[in-house]
Amino acid sequence: MNLRIGEKNFYISYLMDISDPIYIKDRVLSLKHNAVIFDTRNIICMEQIYFALWRVQRAVKQQNMIAKDWAIEVLLQLSCTNQIEIALQFFNVDKKSKDVIIIQEDIYEEMGNSLAIDIINFNPSIEFLNFHNVQDDYCNFIISKGVELLLNHT
Repeated sequence: MNLRIGEKNFYISYLMDISDPIYIKDRVLSLKHNAVIFDTRNIICMEQIYFALWRVQRAVKQQNMIAKDWAIEVLLQLSCTNQIEIALQFFNVDKKSKDVIIIQEDIYEEMGNSLAIDIINFNPSIEFLNFHNVQDDYCNFIISKGVELLLNHT
């Protein structure tokens, strides 16, 4: 999937039921351009990803990123927190990861058989929902948490 935000193009790949997530993670981390890989277990909706990328682009443009690294900034924005440890707890790819999303900025390199991400139904973990005290309307709630993060960091 190709997504344009401002002057940047983002290539979003959804890899499902992967057998060696660490190998894929190492490949993504070795890329020379901005790229991030994360576990989908705590993604609530596609809008969470879209708005996280928009907030990252805004932070880059205004030179006020929370993290020094673009990929970590994406994870922070996805988790709606300014704490790297929490972002990694919820989105880090490990041996137990089965489904991952890879986002690449401006340059696309094939990482595997990607599925159409716009048809995916995400099922976030109870831990993530409890961390943010989500009651209902998960997608709107996580978007509003992202806005809070944005307002508190500007």
